[in-house]
Amino acid sequence: MPSEPHPMRELLALFKTLDGQSFISYQRLLNKAFDHPLYHLRFIHIQGSPGAFPASVCHLGLTIAGLGLPDRCLSTKPRKMATADYLLRAFRAGVAPHARPRTAGTREATLFSPCPCPPGAGT
Repeated sequence: MPSEPHPMRELLALFKTLDGQSFISYQRLLNKAFDHPLYHLRFIHIQGSPGAFPASVCHLGLTIAGLGLPDRCLSTKPRKMATADYLLRAFRAGVAPHARPRTAGTREATLFSPCPCPPGAGT
């Protein structure tokens, strides 16, 4: 009997079926969640049309243990904020090479932009 497909394989398979489809087809991602031992990914908002605002939004949940960070990274408020800042910058640097440039109607910008830390993230 075949084993249950790995959630990330399901995501990749879904991306393959969406490739080349109409923009509205991407709505199939809405509220879909995918688990991995190191993170949780959920699609919160899928933009309605190219260039629509807000753009698509995903939630990426990580654990400190999964990141392999020492406990001292969260031992004080400034360290929490510095750790959050570092993680956002590292994530952006990792995603940016894969983001497509956006030129229609605006100055050229990448299609990826992390949200700022929410209020209280350093507490």
